[in-house]
Amino acid sequence: MYQPVDYKQKYKDTRKELSELKKIVQSQDKYIVKLLDRLAEKNKKELLQDNKVLQKARERSRLLAKELKETQKKLDEKSEALERMTRLRFKNIDLQSLKKESAPIIDPRPHASQPSQANPQRYVSDYISALLDCGIDALRLNSHIAECLEAGGIETVYDLVTIPKSALLKIEGMTSSRLDIIRQKIKPMNLEIEMPVKYIPESRKYVKL
Repeated sequence: MYQPVDYKQKYKDTRKELSELKKIVQSQDKYIVKLLDRLAEKNKKELLQDNKVLQKARERSRLLAKELKETQKKLDEKSEALERMTRLRFKNIDLQSLKKESAPIIDPRPHASQPSQANPQRYVSDYISALLDCGIDALRLNSHIAECLEAGGIETVYDLVTIPKSALLKIEGMTSSRLDIIRQKIKPMNLEIEMPVKYIPESRKYVKL
């Protein structure tokens, strides 16, 4: 049989259901707001912590930059002092009088502290000895070659002229063309690569092998 629809009751039920849904939505909204607040607070703390770390890193960077600047200044001062010493050494030695086309590379006179022998050691001349004592900067090589030699452990002219050619070419950055430039630079000074000389610590002299 046909039963009439009670619209009033249906309306009441619908309003009741809608009211319950609103309560659920409001409850969920409050939960979401609290959750967002917690996340925001957590992110804020993490952001503050990251900022502190960043500030410490920046401060450390400033200190390192300051130390690097001071170290570079000291290195420049030492380099200038070394260059002045080198110039003074060359000035004190009368190179113009010593450097002649006919100047002997060796000095046949035995050292005073050594007894005379049948085959006395042949000491190099004062001019060559002075050159061998100098740092490679005294050769006035271009910066690329000088840096290459220093990186390979070549610090003095003696190191340069006594190292085997094969070992010299194994240094990173050293090429045959650069080796030719070095030869041309040292040739007027009566020096050569693989020069047969040796330093004798006992007599503090260089001898020709």
